Amino acid sequence: MAPSSSASYQSTQDSKSLDIKDKYQQNEKHINEEFKIWKKTSPMLYDLLYTYSTSWPSLTLQWTRDLKFTEDKKSVIANLLMGTHTTKNVPNKLRLYSVTLPATLSPEVTSPVEVPNFEGHGNQFELAREWEHPGEINKARINHENGLIATQTNTGDVLIFDSNDEKSKTHRKTLKFHNKEGFDCLVGS
Repeated sequence: MAPSSSASYQSTQDSKSLDIKDKYQQNEKHINEEFKIWKKTSPMLYDLLYTYSTSWPSLTLQWTRDLKFTEDKKSVIANLLMGTHTTKNVPNKLRLYSVTLPATLSPEVTSPVEVPNFEGHGNQFELAREWEHPGEINKARINHENGLIATQTNTGDVLIFDSNDEKSKTHRKTLKFHNKEGFDCLVGS
């Protein structure tokens, strides 16, 4: 009798694991279908949409205030500050990307400007700067007045970077004595 009850128990466990796998696969299929619908309808929802896959996800992101017009005045280059969230074996980086946008999105443009067609012109995202970062970057903020960047790490330390120093590859200062990691980092202006 014991062997048959054991086989029955095993059969029940197998069917439960199949149910979980089936549910997971159905959920993934549902998510993919929703993404396809969003991707198809997004041109009707947004004036402009760029997609860009980074090699690692980011827990933080901030647009900077500095905008530069291209020579033809049809495009504006904006900067985006991001941090990586990697595995333990891969070093984290603080990254500054430049993004080319139509000049019509700039608040400085008051007269009508022809919207450039970026189709076929390659990627509009470009890595402008990169700094080594010890540990994950929970939050990063830039002070637009002096160019200092503060990041909060998973150890609780706050690291200070100088975006004005072109040769700098790592942080300048470490502020310690935080007991835990955090996700709030305020830097003036």
